[in-house]
Amino acid sequence: MSRSAFAAAALSAVVLLTSFPAHAEPPTAAASGAPAVTQSPIRLDLRTALELAKSRSRARRTGDARASEIESHRAAAGVYPSSNPMLEVAAGPRATTDGVQSAVVEVGISQTFELGPRVSARSRELDALVRKAEAERDAAILDLSGEVAHAFVRALWARDRLASGRAIEELAKQAFEAADRSARAGESKRLERSLARTAWARARLDADLFEAEQTEVLGRLTVLVDLSPSSVVVVGRLEDPLPSPGVRSADLPQVRAYEAEADAARARTALADALDYPDITVGVRYGNEDRGVHTVVGTFGITLPFFENGSGSRAIAKAEEATATLEAGLARSASDAHATAAESASKARTRAISAFEAEATFDLGESLQLVTRSFEAGEIDLAELLVFRKELLETENARIDRQLDARDGEIDALLAKGMLR
Repeated sequence: MSRSAFAAAALSAVVLLTSFPAHAEPPTAAASGAPAVTQSPIRLDLRTALELAKSRSRARRTGDARASEIESHRAAAGVYPSSNPMLEVAAGPRATTDGVQSAVVEVGISQTFELGPRVSARSRELDALVRKAEAERDAAILDLSGEVAHAFVRALWARDRLASGRAIEELAKQAFEAADRSARAGESKRLERSLARTAWARARLDADLFEAEQTEVLGRLTVLVDLSPSSVVVVGRLEDPLPSPGVRSADLPQVRAYEAEADAARARTALADALDYPDITVGVRYGNEDRGVHTVVGTFGITLPFFENGSGSRAIAKAEEATATLEAGLARSASDAHATAAESASKARTRAISAFEAEATFDLGESLQLVTRSFEAGEIDLAELLVFRKELLETENARIDRQLDARDGEIDALLAKGMLR
């Protein structure tokens, strides 16, 4: 085989890389000749993945259940009076100084009432605890959304890396075939054939490893969205920025949870203050003696809050309020700083990648033409072509990796601002 024919075969392999679809989706059953299936795969984009994860997440179910559990205490907290009436019965003999005895029977009923705003304080504490449970649920869902988003863009990354790997494998295969034909015709050294075969085997190994990694990444994503890996096809382009999530949340769920805990502590403080108010007991008592003497008297009692006046509960509640308020302030400051830093880093990555792609795109095309002309002219041999293949693969993979970094940075920025929905 002539050297020009070998050059033409290698050139066609190089051109194949540039025309290979970097974002190709798996072939359909009709295109591959496989029997048609009744259920088509789910085309999973980022928004759909987030909605599925949130609707099926354990965090949502357990968070809603916890809020309902706390809400169920409201009926008990709103009962007033908080104690039941007391019915008393007394019976016994009565003796006078002259030795006359008579039987006495008394029946009384009384009710104790709490003074002070205890019912409203309990209600405010329950309101705060429900808000805390909801905020903790939202925080867990936000963390899950971050996991899903990172897993999704990594699935896109794995798909593109696999496409690049398969293109390089095809390039190495055609280079080996050209070297093999040339060696059989006695136009090239057998060492070149061995080198080309080894390069093809390595390219095939790399592509197979990329495919294994894609399977692993897709499996992790489908676990998060509760789907089968075989029923999902990720759609989208790694180069595309994330969809606009809308306005920024006023506060992160973690901050709202701390604020709700502070409100609950304030309600407990108000409940402790209400213990300064005494309890009163009112009732009526009826008495009867066997000699036909009947008595009816009213009763009234009041507690004297000298010892238990809520001082201990008040001190604990105020300490809890101070701690929760401090944690809420620190969390808000940290979230603002994190959001600013994450957004700045994301923008810097995007600018760097845009500059890289603007330069690397032209360099890639010029390099293809230069290497092709050099190989046709006999200025480079197969070994130099393989070196170029290695550089091309590393450049393409670097581009894909940097795109993944950019999308991960965007996700971190949205998480820091509570905007990933």
